[in-house]
Amino acid sequence: MNRDTIAILISLFIGFLLTAIPIAEPFHDFYPVWIIPILFYWLTAAPGVTGLWTAWLSGLVLDILFNSLFAAHALALLIIVAFFGKITKQFSFFSGLQQMFVVFLFTLIYLSILTGIQCITHEPITFTVWPAGTTALVWPISTVILRRYHQRRYSR
Repeated sequence: MNRDTIAILISLFIGFLLTAIPIAEPFHDFYPVWIIPILFYWLTAAPGVTGLWTAWLSGLVLDILFNSLFAAHALALLIIVAFFGKITKQFSFFSGLQQMFVVFLFTLIYLSILTGIQCITHEPITFTVWPAGTTALVWPISTVILRRYHQRRYSR
């Protein structure tokens, strides 16, 4: 395994831990989707290592964590990563606010896909826009942390 692969696995593991942390019920609707900023960072920083397989496997882990319909999160992540892959080169030239807006839109698409799957399977619908907003707000912070971690791994 090369350095990027190890860094990606560690950061995804931390993202899964952050996702699994129990939070108080009033804050549940505001909890960000941690995996999306991590995947988007690695898609721009290491596009040859991160891709559709990473999104699919990350989604399967989320399905297990949330005890949801098998491959629901995997399908939603696969779709947004496929579309995000088309704009990764342009995305790195966007301003910080533009990047936050793009992350907001893709998270909203992700949540909409999950809500559509809930409708099809007759599960109770739990759609809210707040996780998209908090994920967009987390984007700059997670980018700085992941960039420092990525640069530190290469400086050794």
